[in-house]
Amino acid sequence: MIKKIAIVSSMPFFIHAHIKEHIKYLLNKGYHITLITKRDDIIKKYEGITNLNIININFQRKISILNDFICFIHLIFIFSIYRFNIIHSYTPKVGFLVCLSSYLTFNNNRIHTFTGQHWKNYIGISRKFYKLLDRIVIKLNTNCYADSYSQIKYLINEKVCKINDLNVIHKGSIGGINLKNYNKKLFDPNKIKSKLNISKNFKIITFVGRVNIDKGIFNLLQAISNLNQNKLKYYLLVIGPMDILDKLEINKFNNYINNNIKFIKYFGYKDDVREFLSISDLFCLPSLREGFGTSVIEAGAMEVSVLVSNIYGLNEIINTNNGFLLEKISPKQIEKKINEIFQNNKIKKELSNQLYKDIKLKYNCIDVCKKLEKEYTKHIE
Repeated sequence: MIKKIAIVSSMPFFIHAHIKEHIKYLLNKGYHITLITKRDDIIKKYEGITNLNIININFQRKISILNDFICFIHLIFIFSIYRFNIIHSYTPKVGFLVCLSSYLTFNNNRIHTFTGQHWKNYIGISRKFYKLLDRIVIKLNTNCYADSYSQIKYLINEKVCKINDLNVIHKGSIGGINLKNYNKKLFDPNKIKSKLNISKNFKIITFVGRVNIDKGIFNLLQAISNLNQNKLKYYLLVIGPMDILDKLEINKFNNYINNNIKFIKYFGYKDDVREFLSISDLFCLPSLREGFGTSVIEAGAMEVSVLVSNIYGLNEIINTNNGFLLEKISPKQIEKKINEIFQNNKIKKELSNQLYKDIKLKYNCIDVCKKLEKEYTKHIE
């Protein structure tokens, strides 16, 4: 029997950044994969692959009643025509549209993976509304997963789910990390610094992720600016797609970049971040919310020291034995912590070595893919 899997996400970037190892593994195992997402330059990379189909739906991340209704009808049509063995959705709003459409079209195996709660910092009616949507997603799907144990604990505490409603694949993460590819020995830091025109005298700090307020990007930009006021010591690399919608905030971000071109550089979305990590002295993610920090395990796999905010989804990976935690994410606290980290290189190195060992043990993509296929097989049979 040909096993047909539909993977649905509003963001092609998400699929390529987090699920590409799943896709490769399942195709090698003989599965037929259909990606349902918005077609763009990222998803075009998957065109022409044997046993992989792409269906374009113009999902929007924000709520848009008309667009969401059109997407919902499109999903109803797809799930009625194509009878998939498993429909697996990722990302918040798409999770709701998919669970409802797949339920109404009587698809037997409906799976959603929670990758963080965008309502975490909301208050009032908005918070209650989005929590209700998550409860519906859990109710209408046959199986739900989260990408971290701490996320499940948070959802239980928020009364969104009960203890047995959600599970974690392997030890957590979405797709794990390919340790053969994420190997600092594959790169020459001096050549890369020369190519990027970065002086060897700088300590390089790297941010990888969607560029938005929730990721703490403005606090990090301000902290680096403060650190370099008297003497240029730190160079910040910012890598990731622009995810700020407000024009004033976009202008604010651009002003930071343009006014500090001597020590801050924005590269936008990059398909491969390994070169940047190979020259990094510190990876910093002062995020307000995370389901699971995939970019954190990428940095750790490249043996880079890591500084993250002490929140669920990040403190499951980073602890005081393998990295550095921010109790507050104000520019002043980030600045203070960065100074402390670079004052003791011995401890910094010991912690990054331990982080690499932890990642190798917990988040190897092969182990995660095997456990995911085991879950799929269980549902199909």
